[in-house]
Amino acid sequence: MSYIEYEKHIVEDLLNFTVDSKAPTNPNSMGLKQKIIRDDIPGFGIYALSFHHPEFGEKLVYVGKYQGGDTINKNNEYAGLSGNIVEQRWYKHILTCTMKGSINTIGLTKGVFQNLSQRLKTHPLEYDVDFLTKTSDSDFKSDRGIKSSYNRAAFACQMYPLFNHESGDLYIDAKVIPSLFSFHYWRVTPGFLSQWEAPLPTCIARSKPNLSEVEDSVIQKYKRQLPINKEYVPLDFPEVFHFNPKDLIDCSSSEFDDFSKEIFNTTLNAIT
Repeated sequence: MSYIEYEKHIVEDLLNFTVDSKAPTNPNSMGLKQKIIRDDIPGFGIYALSFHHPEFGEKLVYVGKYQGGDTINKNNEYAGLSGNIVEQRWYKHILTCTMKGSINTIGLTKGVFQNLSQRLKTHPLEYDVDFLTKTSDSDFKSDRGIKSSYNRAAFACQMYPLFNHESGDLYIDAKVIPSLFSFHYWRVTPGFLSQWEAPLPTCIARSKPNLSEVEDSVIQKYKRQLPINKEYVPLDFPEVFHFNPKDLIDCSSSEFDDFSKEIFNTTLNAIT
């Protein structure tokens, strides 16, 4: 029996993007909202986010974990692998790494805003990143529902022309952005928990392995190739704002196969 299964989910099949009519018009680029299409993908497991670069192909940009819901429900009954990874994890990632959500919903700290603004001065881009140049640090709040980070917002800066149509039409952006991303999920299968179904000792069922060590191990090994993870250190070259797409893991390569095997093996060791 296989305890871990690999799944790939295209963002277009998970989330519907529309224009947020309540979003402020400044900056113009920040004005999308999402609606969840699928709510039937439970946990737990390790996942990755890939970006479909028009020149360099599909590249991995982020790795994370999802612990899922409790294996015991409120009635103290076996609940299997519960939770909703789309709502609790993936929903937040796209808007924070594109900076396309409303400025009313995307959180950004004062320090991150100032550091990115300084980065624009030392590594100028050929286009205007309006969510930095047309705003101030006081326009963003760090306690808003969906919090971005330096590496996520820097990724959005570098990829700004792909996330923002030259016409400034947010309706075009709402169609394009979900086509640029996919999620990869190394999901622990229900077979792993089947041994707990009957009888069901509560103390055993609630001892579902924590995948933090697996997540940390994978990130530490590949952190120089994951430009959205907080552990990534931006390249310090004048010609590179945040990352070089050529350095990232290509999802059609043998390097991705090795990456996948690493997740399979470390996850299996953690749960058995």
